[in-house]
Amino acid sequence: MSLVFCPRIPLVLPIDVASLQLERLSTLSPVQVAEIPVWVGNRPVPCGEIFEITGSATDSTLIFEGDCEKLKSIGAGLRHGKIHVRGNAGLHLGAQMQGGEILVTGNAGDWAGAEMKNGRIQILGNAGNGAGAAYPGSKRGMTGGELLISGNAGDGLGVRQRRGLIAVRGHTGAATGASMIAGTIIISGQPGEQCGAGMKRGSILVLQADASFPLAMTFRLAATGQPTFIQLYLRHLRSLQFPLPEIPAQSHFHIYRGDSLTLGLGEIICLTSLP
Repeated sequence: MSLVFCPRIPLVLPIDVASLQLERLSTLSPVQVAEIPVWVGNRPVPCGEIFEITGSATDSTLIFEGDCEKLKSIGAGLRHGKIHVRGNAGLHLGAQMQGGEILVTGNAGDWAGAEMKNGRIQILGNAGNGAGAAYPGSKRGMTGGELLISGNAGDGLGVRQRRGLIAVRGHTGAATGASMIAGTIIISGQPGEQCGAGMKRGSILVLQADASFPLAMTFRLAATGQPTFIQLYLRHLRSLQFPLPEIPAQSHFHIYRGDSLTLGLGEIICLTSLP
């Protein structure tokens, strides 16, 4: 049986639910859970006043359903288990999570998976700005795990990413993979401006053939071909029910190296329509 949270009334103010940690809730009854405070704006309120709470977390699963767009920090710091959001999620979804799985059937706000260390987040809609990125002032963004976005992603996707996999079926905004240190970003659409700016290592793979995004002059064309890791990643994503376009083995990719203003060992790999 899962522990289910459903808002009693339409939510107007942001509500920080970081206190609703799965590890803490797994041994509590709905009555006990209802006494845990959440922050509504700038004041604590027992979550039983906000949510109708049913079931239990004996199966290590939390479910948020209904109007959840104002809920901040769902699954932040998650270590194990599963969280399902049946609708939209608010800011900081799965931020700094260390394990487990989060599934969102709608959209997610800014900073989804920010600085996540492990686990998997799958968003069936769009993600806002800063997904998988470092918070301002932090040296490292995502350092492990998988962030899968079925729609589009906003600006700053994977900024200062250190490890892990980010995959986006749609387009991404400006500064995708900026200051990237390592890891992999796969984009089925095309990124915005300043893609890979300041990246030291890591790979950004663009699967839209001949995508017309502005590539900085600090990247140089190093090779044309198809790196073997591409098919490995695509098979892995298909096994997770996150299929991306089929890429025939004979397809060609332009491989750009940069950013030459930093270490210059990063790669932006772009599918071409060359025969």
